[in-house]
Amino acid sequence: ARNFESDPHIQSLQAAWGELGGRNTYRAVKVLGEEIGELPRLVELLKETPIRESLRLEVSLRRLRRMAAHTRPLGARGNYVEWLARLGVVAAVRQGNSARLGKIMDMVYDGADLVAFENLLSPLLGQYRFKPQVPSRLRRVMDSIQSIPRRIRALPMGNPEKDTLLRFNDHSKLLTESDPLRIDMNHFMEVLERGILENEGIVPDIERALAPVPNSPLSYLRVFRLYRLLARQSQVYPKFLELQGEGIRLVGFEPRPRYPGSAETVDLTQFNAFYDEPVMAEQFADFYRNLPRLLNSVLRKERADQVSRILTELWPTPRPLTAPDLVTALERLGDPISLRVARSIQDGEVDFEIHESRAFEAELTKYVSEKWRSNLSGVMIPAEPGGRKARILLRQIENVSSEVFHDALFHRLGYAVHEHEHFMHVDPMVPRINLEIIRQEMRATHREFHWYALQGNLDWTENFLTENSSGWAMHLRSHVEDTFFEFTDPND
Repeated sequence: ARNFESDPHIQSLQAAWGELGGRNTYRAVKVLGEEIGELPRLVELLKETPIRESLRLEVSLRRLRRMAAHTRPLGARGNYVEWLARLGVVAAVRQGNSARLGKIMDMVYDGADLVAFENLLSPLLGQYRFKPQVPSRLRRVMDSIQSIPRRIRALPMGNPEKDTLLRFNDHSKLLTESDPLRIDMNHFMEVLERGILENEGIVPDIERALAPVPNSPLSYLRVFRLYRLLARQSQVYPKFLELQGEGIRLVGFEPRPRYPGSAETVDLTQFNAFYDEPVMAEQFADFYRNLPRLLNSVLRKERADQVSRILTELWPTPRPLTAPDLVTALERLGDPISLRVARSIQDGEVDFEIHESRAFEAELTKYVSEKWRSNLSGVMIPAEPGGRKARILLRQIENVSSEVFHDALFHRLGYAVHEHEHFMHVDPMVPRINLEIIRQEMRATHREFHWYALQGNLDWTENFLTENSSGWAMHLRSHVEDTFFEFTDPND
């Protein structure tokens, strides 16, 4: 969305809105419109959409931009709520329904449970509500002569769940050939049967995901989402848990929010992204509990000034970094995260190296694909059984002016924290399957940005608080998934 202000569509929107929109608002419109392929129509519809206030406008559009960016049209990437929002916005824009688009923006700002959000979108996506059930006698006759119903009846799950899949099969035939969500039921069954064959333990999760479907106003979309998750190459089965019961929800925006569950409980939606890891959940919850203090503007400025003084004293002028330099800096900073990283290096738990770019990328040849090597500034290389211990490698700061040197240095420390979190959790004897990669990157990304917040730098955190739609852990999961994973279908 570079040069978004020169775009003629954005200029026409600026003329219509005047002072109502700021730079972040117009940038969000540009990115959202391009992501869904409907910028001209989106702009024209927004001119007609009832707007209450500038903050509400900015937050709702930034959230919708982020939700669309984290998802793809066929709905396996990101989370279910994000995908629903994308589908709803696209439908509202294509149908020219400014009133419904305004209600979507309000709900994204105010928050809602999943069924309420589905109810809001149902008039736009009515083709995805199950039609009335076929009478049972006729149902049995049809099942006996058609191959797909026979295969459904043979699945190792309960009859209510089988009935839901039979209704899904019936409904799929009612969708038009041009509908992008119209499904090949033979492929659906191949995916479902293969998934159960490879991991019979997922059957209860599938059953729990199917249980609420008959009462959903967008029942077809729930089963389609389940299909896309099963069809994914990465096979991150815990995402089925989103579809159970109330599931994930839209989180309302507050300039200084009250954090759900922050005082007593650890909620798996908000703090764990349904991965059922109590340690990770508690780590995320602790961050929420401490956010009010971290967001205190006076304390934040005091800490940021203190960090700036420490780094300037240690590096009055730019010079190549060494491992002992960064250990000293971490010790001087003195917060618990910094001290833990410094202690690991000093005690010899992990080696810590800084290399110039060419040598840094050469070190990664064995471990990182070529497309990633030039983009990384830090990496953790696990211990080799019977060989070298774990290593944290950082890219040397090169060719930067004195004006930006300390900022680059600060972020190198952040990379060290990120990679150290990997070191704390990676077991070299356990293969890094895609599910474990997501968990590890969530933890490491969380730890890095928690560390930034402790140093008085909350830029990323404040962006999250504005753009988050489903809680800290869900946001991290979508962020990691969007960054690291390629999918078998480019629309996924």
